[in-house]
Amino acid sequence: MSPFEIFFTGVGRAETAPQSRPPVAAGQVLVRTIRSLVSPGTELSFFEGTHIGLPDPKNTWAKYPFRPGYATIGEVVEVGAGVAAPKVGARIFFFGFHAHWNLLSTERVWLETPADLSDEKILLARLVQIAATGVELLRKKPQRAVVVGAGLIGLFAAQTLQARGCPWVAVQDVLPARLELARRNGISHTVLAEGSGLAAVQSVLGNSSADAIIEATGIAAMAKPALEMVQPSGDVVLLGIPRGEVTLNLYSLIVRKNVALIGAHEGMIPDRAPVGTTSRLSLVQEAFDGMRRGAIRTEGLVSGHVLPKDCQSFYEKISRDKAHWVTAVIDWD
Repeated sequence: MSPFEIFFTGVGRAETAPQSRPPVAAGQVLVRTIRSLVSPGTELSFFEGTHIGLPDPKNTWAKYPFRPGYATIGEVVEVGAGVAAPKVGARIFFFGFHAHWNLLSTERVWLETPADLSDEKILLARLVQIAATGVELLRKKPQRAVVVGAGLIGLFAAQTLQARGCPWVAVQDVLPARLELARRNGISHTVLAEGSGLAAVQSVLGNSSADAIIEATGIAAMAKPALEMVQPSGDVVLLGIPRGEVTLNLYSLIVRKNVALIGAHEGMIPDRAPVGTTSRLSLVQEAFDGMRRGAIRTEGLVSGHVLPKDCQSFYEKISRDKAHWVTAVIDWD
């Protein structure tokens, strides 16, 4: 089959387009894709047309045709001048597109695939890394944390909180199937909500309050109840990309309570950094270590393996049936 790549050409439209083998410049490697992972957050927001950047003329990145892809495993087939590693033939994990060919700058995030982890776990580590951004940016280690949303990002944020020693973590969602997945993956406190707001999880907390709330649904209106519920000097982290706008009383919700409203876009953390400091690479390595220790679990989180030629079909499934389609691995070989 001739090489091709996946594009979103408009709302609800995923298509393939022929792809030529690109030339390799100095400092780059050319990778033939073996598997890639669908991100059910950002990718789905472009497929469904809900991404906040689409109508913004200043945001030139968030436009159709959009080239999706977050996590990729592939084989290095060519290296440019000055590249010492990876070598031709290496099997690597990196942040790539859904495409037969990927060009990778070696200054970006990449790792040779660890032999002791499955491809599914390796790919999911990319989403663990994104979720860990929300935990990394907290001002202090929480004692009671609430995660709003039991999708992949919310579930991994909750697991990261637990893995880093938070003694009490609860996850709230409106879908029972998502909460069952959370329990299967080690989250003890799961709360089923009806509609918006945090009344359900507050009933579990009783007279207590959370000192950290991570909003992982991307519903902008959830910021207000999160700020209302968090305890004084606590943190509210916007980990999901907010959709829509919200009006807040900054004095009563933030200033008077000394609360921090923190944006947790992964771009705030560098790809690489000196040893001992946080980078996206170090968060991926932390995810791998957590998986090896059983602190980060992935049971039932890949809903199926699909073929790239069926892109329209599987994006429709993930969009329509969020209770049962969490994510998918695309097999390119």
